[in-house]
Amino acid sequence: MAICYAHNLIDEVIDLFEKGDKVYKKTGLVTLDGLWRIRPQENTIISGISTSGKSSLIRFVMNHLSSNYGDKHLIYGPEEGDLKRQILKMAYAKIPVNRHSYDELPDKEKVKDQLAKILPYVARHYVFLNYSDGLPAFEMIKEEAIKVQMDYGFQNILIDPMSYIKNTNNDPINVFFGDMLREFNVFLKNQDIHGFFVAHPVKPLKDKDGEYIRPRAFDIANTSDWVNMADNILITHRMPDGRTLIAKEKTKDNGLQGFIYARFDKSTGQYFPADQELEQKDWKPIPLNGSILSPINDSTPKPIQTINSTEIVEPRPIGRVNPTIFDVFEDTKNESLEESPF
Repeated sequence: MAICYAHNLIDEVIDLFEKGDKVYKKTGLVTLDGLWRIRPQENTIISGISTSGKSSLIRFVMNHLSSNYGDKHLIYGPEEGDLKRQILKMAYAKIPVNRHSYDELPDKEKVKDQLAKILPYVARHYVFLNYSDGLPAFEMIKEEAIKVQMDYGFQNILIDPMSYIKNTNNDPINVFFGDMLREFNVFLKNQDIHGFFVAHPVKPLKDKDGEYIRPRAFDIANTSDWVNMADNILITHRMPDGRTLIAKEKTKDNGLQGFIYARFDKSTGQYFPADQELEQKDWKPIPLNGSILSPINDSTPKPIQTINSTEIVEPRPIGRVNPTIFDVFEDTKNESLEESPF
């Protein structure tokens, strides 16, 4: 139905004002929760140079959503290689305290029993799209996704990367990506799901020290509609000291712009706050240096000054209609969901 009368929604609007929006989900990385959380009917664009942590971050978040909220995921990830290897990586990441990749285990028999327990759990939470005869068109992905939704049900879709979708009409590249993003946004709202979309930036530049400069939102290749139509934009960037910078470059009402540092454990696929001793109550996200249009001349964003002090900005209330409530988010963890074997 195209016509919606506001008077039919008055009770729901009052309920939203009194109770707030409780559909936000945590990311699994406590410092990142102050910038961004997962909400259905929204998209998140993730960009960054090669090996900066785009795919690993989203898979870490999806793993957390499965374990804590019972979420299921539909994944189209042609760059990640063989599906069996993808599933094995996801399963291995859920086995606690591994310090070797599964290719380097001194004794694989030690974790074989654990894998046997965790693989069915992973299989219940992930469905993959695999096109061996060429790139799929958007309509093909949408049709398959609707079928999976009817048969299986899922809360999140990952396209990694968006450049592996076929331009069937041979439209100019900026028109193609702009139109596809519009269609995807309508699809997310109709299906009440969240979309994670990985997009590559243009060729990165280097600073005077030879280090790659962190790309910005408008550095995402092919079209400015990445910024125009995004609900959330995350940029990942590996620092020279091994930390991963995660910058929230665009937000609507889900979080705020800023950045945090994290450390990535490649052997387990887990992300951790860069400063483990930092207490959650003491943490403050660092604002970006200017807007998403402002150039940054080096690879390390710097805190900006507030009006009255030089301290970094406190996070504002997120996910609440009533600004007098400062318990920033309501934890929507599903207490009745299936427990992980570990």
